[in-house]
Amino acid sequence: MRHVLAFVSAVTVLGGILVQPAAADDAADCTKAIGDEAIAACGRLIQGADQATRSSPNFARIYANRGGAYFFRNDCDRAIADFSEAIKIDPKFAAAYNSRGLCHNLKREFDRAISDFSEAMRIDLPEKSSGRFLARAAAYAGKGDHDRAIADFTEALLLDPAANGYVSRGASYAEKGDNDKAIVDFNEAIRLDPRNQGAWMRRAVSYANKGDRDRAIADLTQCIGFNARSVMALTLRGEQYAAKGQHNLAIEDFEAALLIDKDNLRAKNGLEATRVAVVRTRTAAVPSTPPAVPPAATPTSLPPPTTPEAPPPAAPPSVPPETVTPAAPPAPPATATPAPVERSVTTPRAPAAPSQTAVEPALRTQVEQLRSRREFKQAIELLEKAITAAPGHAGLLNLRGVVFQQSGQVDKALADYEQAATLQPEYLDALLNRIRAKIVLRRFTDGIVDCDRLLTTRPELGIVYNLRGVALLEQNKIPEARADFGRAVEKDPKLAAAWFNRGLTFQIAGNAENAIADFSKAIEIDPKNDAYFARRGRLYLTAKQNELAIKDFKSALAINNTNFLAATSLQALQVTKALEQLQQIPKRGG
Repeated sequence: MRHVLAFVSAVTVLGGILVQPAAADDAADCTKAIGDEAIAACGRLIQGADQATRSSPNFARIYANRGGAYFFRNDCDRAIADFSEAIKIDPKFAAAYNSRGLCHNLKREFDRAISDFSEAMRIDLPEKSSGRFLARAAAYAGKGDHDRAIADFTEALLLDPAANGYVSRGASYAEKGDNDKAIVDFNEAIRLDPRNQGAWMRRAVSYANKGDRDRAIADLTQCIGFNARSVMALTLRGEQYAAKGQHNLAIEDFEAALLIDKDNLRAKNGLEATRVAVVRTRTAAVPSTPPAVPPAATPTSLPPPTTPEAPPPAAPPSVPPETVTPAAPPAPPATATPAPVERSVTTPRAPAAPSQTAVEPALRTQVEQLRSRREFKQAIELLEKAITAAPGHAGLLNLRGVVFQQSGQVDKALADYEQAATLQPEYLDALLNRIRAKIVLRRFTDGIVDCDRLLTTRPELGIVYNLRGVALLEQNKIPEARADFGRAVEKDPKLAAAWFNRGLTFQIAGNAENAIADFSKAIEIDPKNDAYFARRGRLYLTAKQNELAIKDFKSALAINNTNFLAATSLQALQVTKALEQLQQIPKRGG
């Protein structure tokens, strides 16, 4: 983390120092504190000064300014030498200590940096200035002392609640393994600065660490929207697609990253591993598509609701992961049986005129094929032609909204859902999709209002309580969210997502017993969801019930052998067990 802090540039008047007229220009140039011109000017002042002048505290500013100029040239060794000389002349020169500390930070000499920042703060801590706390926090974080880093970041945020401060503190929480607190900080950073790419990127990593791949992909897609040439975002998203078993999408991202940086080792390794996985899958005569049931979010995540694209006779299809993927236009009543999926289920369709909501099968198939290849522009163009021919068709508008949302254009998706719902006020897919889009856009209050309105006419819909619970959970209203997830399972006891989400609220509250019970119920309903097993396994591991944890991790990996949370947890357990066995070997005497 870099903090741009002002260096000393106080030599506008060299109080107490007599300078010749020819030196006046040098004094002015020296105050610039950047560039070769400043370095040369400060150097001439130093060389031309007599011993009495050199010992004046004001002369320390000349060394400090030249040190700042060296710093901006990335010449930290010379900068440190000059700041040290300034401190030697004036031991109470707080800004010189602070500036030298910044140089030590860049050189990864963190203990020296911490010592300098602490001394600067002891001598002079400017009122309502967060910079020195931020700088020292960065040094603590650099050496891995994240508790002290968090303490300093917190002090800085009390003085100046800036987005980057929350990003930095969130990063330290993440390094400690506390991804939940990290996500809270990243959420606040995004609220303060919606285009803060660091916050989106780091939140994606925290979601990935929690096993919540869908949300990680959604955030990484947002990063790519900000910067389509972000090799890191493309590579990380490729890794998440690979972990979900969506190999084609993973390969596409890795190849896109390598087009930008052909030597990127991480992208190369990801591409190679994914291609190997595809070959193995084909060799085993297993389809190379992802599991039929989309994976769930993991520990204490704030999971976005999802619905399948259409209600299939068995398990629902995978949910495209860029954002909370909304439901597609309604299927015929004969196939409208609710089916459990992650975080939501397909619900019975509200009655609407087929001509206004049903999409012609051939067109629908074309759109789905384009979506699977991520050819969103072509899919939208195809739908726009159809909408031009049938401008009042709610189903076409809803489907275009689905494509917009998958491509990351959630504002446009919401506009289409709004129009579809206006045309067909009882069109349930559009109403639910509108709620989901508002949640993705973090318009939680609006989403809750929509849920309340829908529940007045459709109080039997567990999915709506589940969605409202998600919005409440995103606002950290844990008891209210838990109550809604409870109502969701009362209305629809087969809604695995609601059981899982309620389990998350128990886990957040530290009630592992109830969390495990709810995760177990979710697994009973949806035994093909690897993330449910992985999350319950982590709770067993925390409770030191290692055998149960191992069993769950193995179950998760049997469903999806790329489940990162299960694989790493199981590996850690195996290492621990091996070390324990080594300790039990009798030591040889003598």
